[in-house]
Amino acid sequence: MSITIKEVLTKKDLVHWVEFPNKLYRNNEFFVPFVREDEIDTFTKEKNPSYAFCETRLFLAYRDGEIVGRMAILAEGDARDRDDIQYLEPLPLFRADGTVL
Repeated sequence: MSITIKEVLTKKDLVHWVEFPNKLYRNNEFFVPFVREDEIDTFTKEKNPSYAFCETRLFLAYRDGEIVGRMAILAEGDARDRDDIQYLEPLPLFRADGTVL
């Protein structure tokens, strides 16, 4: 039972990525489901202005053809150098080998 990681490349993949937490936590009385359209807009470059200075790669984890997890990689680009964006804590930058710069 190995896990396969696949990048989200299509609108259908994005819908699966957005819906995964809603399905995973559907029986948890404390979970507030995401609004599908809002989440899709958040990860659509044409609708989210933050994509002017950052990039996102989304991935789904599959086991036996079933989605068992999701992940997002966010790269802030030149946002760290901008004075119109505030951070509670700077995000670390990593080398290709995974060590922190």
